[in-house]
Amino acid sequence: MEYIYLDNEKFLKDISKEHITILNVKITTLRFATEVPIRNIEGKIKSGNINVDGESKTRRTGSLSIVTDGLINDVDSSTDLGINKKIKIEIGYKNTLKDKYPEYSEFDTIWFPIGLFVITSFSIKESENETELNISFQDKMCLLDGSVGGVIPDTTNFNKYTDAFGNEKDVLIYNIIQEMVNHFGFEDLGKILISDIPRKICSPIFLTDDNYNIYIFKNGNTYSYRVVDKEEKLTGYYRKIDKKYQYFGYVLEDFVYVGGDLVANGGDSVVSILDKINSYLGNNFEYFYDINGNFIFREKRNYLNTRDAKKPYEIALSNNSNAKENNLNYMYNLKTVENVYDLQDDEIISSYDNTFDVLNIKNDFIIRGQSETQKSTNSNVYDICYHLTIDNKPIANSRFDYVIKIAKPSLDLGYYDLMRYRIPVIKTSSAVLKSEKGLEDIIYYIPTERSIYVWNSVEEQYKLLTDEVKESGAANITEDDFVVYRNYETLDWRTKMMLDGSRLYNIGNHSQYYYNELIANWGSVYDIKNKDFYYNTTEESNVEDIKYYLDFIDADADISKFNIDNIGRRQKVVLDSNINCVFSPDDTIPPIVFKNPDDKVTSAYITVNNYTLCDLDGVMEKSNGVWGSGNLFNSAYDKVMELLFQNSYYKEEVKLDCIPLLYLEPNTIVKLNNQNIGVNGKFLIKNYSYDFSVDSKMNITTTQIREKL
Repeated sequence: MEYIYLDNEKFLKDISKEHITILNVKITTLRFATEVPIRNIEGKIKSGNINVDGESKTRRTGSLSIVTDGLINDVDSSTDLGINKKIKIEIGYKNTLKDKYPEYSEFDTIWFPIGLFVITSFSIKESENETELNISFQDKMCLLDGSVGGVIPDTTNFNKYTDAFGNEKDVLIYNIIQEMVNHFGFEDLGKILISDIPRKICSPIFLTDDNYNIYIFKNGNTYSYRVVDKEEKLTGYYRKIDKKYQYFGYVLEDFVYVGGDLVANGGDSVVSILDKINSYLGNNFEYFYDINGNFIFREKRNYLNTRDAKKPYEIALSNNSNAKENNLNYMYNLKTVENVYDLQDDEIISSYDNTFDVLNIKNDFIIRGQSETQKSTNSNVYDICYHLTIDNKPIANSRFDYVIKIAKPSLDLGYYDLMRYRIPVIKTSSAVLKSEKGLEDIIYYIPTERSIYVWNSVEEQYKLLTDEVKESGAANITEDDFVVYRNYETLDWRTKMMLDGSRLYNIGNHSQYYYNELIANWGSVYDIKNKDFYYNTTEESNVEDIKYYLDFIDADADISKFNIDNIGRRQKVVLDSNINCVFSPDDTIPPIVFKNPDDKVTSAYITVNNYTLCDLDGVMEKSNGVWGSGNLFNSAYDKVMELLFQNSYYKEEVKLDCIPLLYLEPNTIVKLNNQNIGVNGKFLIKNYSYDFSVDSKMNITTTQIREKL
């Protein structure tokens, strides 16, 4: 192995602490296309810098001044260096530890690989005593971003192609990435390393034609199904699918780009298309060239939103009279992250600079997205909303004399279309009511007449909405009816807040922060009559029907020090059309993966456990329009969990000055400890730079990693 000592952390620390001031450098020139070595140029570093940024596409840039005792006099600037060459750079220490580490005694110089680069400029200067080579360089991303190469010459659609029979076909995302980098960046296929991008995925499928019902039957761990006309009724089923866009399983499909046409115009670069793909994948991927000149496309290794950090959860939507008990769990546990290098050593680090980002703290999170149904309308309206606040939960139990349910918004009620449940202002008779002017946006109820009025300020008179208000216990109540609930007792704190807000609104107090969203949305997800979520009270309602949710983390939680009462309201609002549900319905979808009978598919293709493969018959073929496949679920719940984790601490950025640690890489974990300025724990290396001057040093920027909320 060329660098066998790179696996020995103790040796690496010891050689760094030798404080060797003379640094050797080896530049290996490479053929531009094949990267086959041509020759080595060795010398000593006079000055220069190397910058490595783990958050940038172009990871490595730098410049060096190298001096020798005439050893590079034979360098031909026209053949050994120039536009037709790439270079590999290594920096080395003289091995002064041969006695202590005899296993490495064969190495006179301990070389550290710095990277594989494209030359951006160079010069050779000769004086009486030395020859000096000055060279600037950057990594191979310049071959993709348009600065050197990677320019797309004409309008190109990357996610579609036409086969020999004239049929339009989709291109796998994996293949798009690979072919672009190979074709336009002239990168060897063996050096294009793509991970975390499957070729096949289990896409959720839903009913698209509500003229049919799909019945799922279960016998032990085996599932079967039947597709029937709407009028035909079956019994003994496990699940009935009878609503448009209702999910009922998964289909094994190619992982392709379905976010529209992936088109580049002439003059665009490969990087612009890679950015579009990353955006389609949720901006959770990164691409760069590694230290060996390999192109890497992978999920971000930030130890937060990687697959290792995902957490299972169970939807526990139920009514609960105990205001101190959270129905949903917001604990966030990451996979244990072991530190790669321990830098708790004063001989290594000369100074610390710890910056606390107070503005990172948030306590009011509003996540808005678009359901698949909403997207199909081509509307910009965000119909998904998850609101999480660190606030005090009120006691759920309260009693209200009258609660009015407004009829289905089919009447011309204007503003009242949004208000499903209201506390009315009670009047003894219509004559008493009409003896004085009213206020807009107020419901007036006359129990003796079973009538509801509203005030029309334009005409300056009352408008009768109905004189047939039904009692809550009446039979055959429909959505078109106005209903009154007498002596209504709340069991959910959000219902209490909504009705309290309505009561305050009637007397001109509009200060309740949550009232407008509750009055507009809560009645659509919570069954006021049965005092539970529709998800639990009706067979017709499913978890994917939930479009709104409000929750508080109250004073019993450790995070309550950031309660609104303590630090004020600090909001974080996210508008993201990729968020397509409040809660992922994965747990409620039958665990069936449908496939074509002639597909040679095994369970190895299925990325989830304990799923049953089921053959599609002719009735269920996609061409018949009975079902469609959708995007993977991106829930607002998962997003709010992530944001809560990211924004519930003073984000610490620690900058270090230290001796050159040539073995470090960005996005690796180091352990730091300086109690004097509050530094203790695991930190992620974001970027670093080497300054090779008389007193060579290294500047490192790290950010704190938390493993648990």
